[in-house]
Amino acid sequence: MDIILKSKDAFGISMKDIEKSLRKSLLPYQGKITKVLLIPPDYTRMHSGGGGITNIYYNALNGS
Repeated sequence: MDIILKSKDAFGISMKDIEKSLRKSLLPYQGKITKVLLIPPDYTRMHSGGGGITNIYYNALNGS
């Protein structure tokens, strides 16, 4: 399953849209995932949004 997000304006992709897509990406694996290694970015990549994405995956995998 390919999930492609495109910005609709100059403000980029919202975290809400990213969260919906990340949760959708996990649907085929529900009940099958037993272990996950999530590595958030270090301080040199704080601007990337990777920390927020890691947080979304963490919460989605914990059932939040």
